[in-house]
Amino acid sequence: MDNQCYYCEQIFDSKEKLYDHLEVHSETQEKQKKKPKKESKKKPEGESELSEEEIMEQFNRTKSGEAARMSSK
Repeated sequence: MDNQCYYCEQIFDSKEKLYDHLEVHSETQEKQKKKPKKESKKKPEGESELSEEEIMEQFNRTKSGEAARMSSK
């Protein structure tokens, strides 16, 4: 009977050694679960990166004849 790790296919002499080895893989999985995933939040098409306050400020400026400044955030 093989004592082979089903994660990395390494072969061990005994089940005990295999079980000890499996702890390495379970620790790695635990770390991956705790690590926050960096996902870029996709904004709906046409949604501005400006806050509502910044949008209103630009709107009021353009209404008063002042040139609107585009934000490069």
